[in-house]
Amino acid sequence: MEHTQQQEEEIILSGALLLALGTVIAAIGQTRDTFFNDEKGRVLVVEGNSVEAVGNAVQAIGRTKQFEKERFQPDLYTIAGCWIQAVGNTTNAFATNLEIQENEEEGIPLNALGSGVQSVGAAFEVVGLSARPTRRGRIEVLGNELIAVGSAIESSGHVSRINEQEETGKILLFVGGWVIVTGAFIELYGFSIDN
Repeated sequence: MEHTQQQEEEIILSGALLLALGTVIAAIGQTRDTFFNDEKGRVLVVEGNSVEAVGNAVQAIGRTKQFEKERFQPDLYTIAGCWIQAVGNTTNAFATNLEIQENEEEGIPLNALGSGVQSVGAAFEVVGLSARPTRRGRIEVLGNELIAVGSAIESSGHVSRINEQEETGKILLFVGGWVIVTGAFIELYGFSIDN
């Protein structure tokens, strides 16, 4: 029993590590795009969101295995949140790819949707994790609250771009990206704390 519990924790931790790595890649890409108008920046945004999607999916798998043993109902919100975030990340990767191919008319609104979906997913995780009143649970809640806020900021950045406020939009995307990084690393820190 102890052995499998440790395996589940390792799966969830692996997902959290991938998520943190993906957020950094995407934020660096957004920084390059915002301040240097560097086309390679968007490629990094695609790669970062793809890694984030995998990280969220891996966490969902680990948390599902945990749920099968513990049957702690609030964990269903956490699992759903992981999958919803993975969908949001995948949407962002696809949408940014459209933008790279100069199809901004479809790419930008789809990016706004993807970031909004990611925000909703992180909020679901907050609801599920709030039911675990441990120090680790509280830290994971804070991390996901920041991911939700950062994703909402990113979504509003894409909406600004739709409204032809390109500079404002890019600044919001830059800020939102780094808020998400902060949240992902706070969540990752939570794993260093024993329940």
